[in-house]
Amino acid sequence: MSEPTYFVFFKLEKKGANLDHDVLSISACIGVSSTCLIVDEFICFVKPVSGSNETGWEQRCLDELWNKPEILQSKAEILHNIDQHGVPPNEAAALFLSWLNMHAPNIMRNMVLVTDSPCSDAPALSYLLNRAGFAGVEYAIDNTYRYVIDSTSFHRGVGLLLPRVSMWGAEDAARTRLGMPNVTNPYTKVHGKIESVKSVCWEFLQINRAIEAVAK
Repeated sequence: MSEPTYFVFFKLEKKGANLDHDVLSISACIGVSSTCLIVDEFICFVKPVSGSNETGWEQRCLDELWNKPEILQSKAEILHNIDQHGVPPNEAAALFLSWLNMHAPNIMRNMVLVTDSPCSDAPALSYLLNRAGFAGVEYAIDNTYRYVIDSTSFHRGVGLLLPRVSMWGAEDAARTRLGMPNVTNPYTKVHGKIESVKSVCWEFLQINRAIEAVAK
């Protein structure tokens, strides 16, 4: 019997789309392929380099996302958490790697790093890690995997894997194609909260399990 795969689903919230826009938070959770259970979670709020939380925003990002009525409460909560619990970017990067490293002894060889926006979050995470002196992630768009986060980050001789495919819009299409039952997602998709990360991770786990079942 093969060992289960552990998917680490991560999400970064930022003040804008460019790499030099401040990261506001890093959220992640670990889900198990065989059971579709989420077994651990991580969230860290990041103090913006640009100073005040009200500066350094990309106007387009504000107009299209952060200033929408349904997002304003989440934005206010993130800024409050940054004020209360935020850490400098370098410390946030180290905390994220430390959290991954905590799980590495048991599941590292079967761990896959996943994001629903590899063109945005993967390079942003890489940039954050690089600035803190750690190796970053590799990313591209197709349907394969490749190594990310160099082994020097963990001193263990193994790396993580990142799917080179976006998850946006994949849930409904996958359910239809694979004949998946319409199971209620136990997590809510509230932007900017750990619940949102867990929600998409849960969907990913369901799709992955269905694909594995068809492959057998």
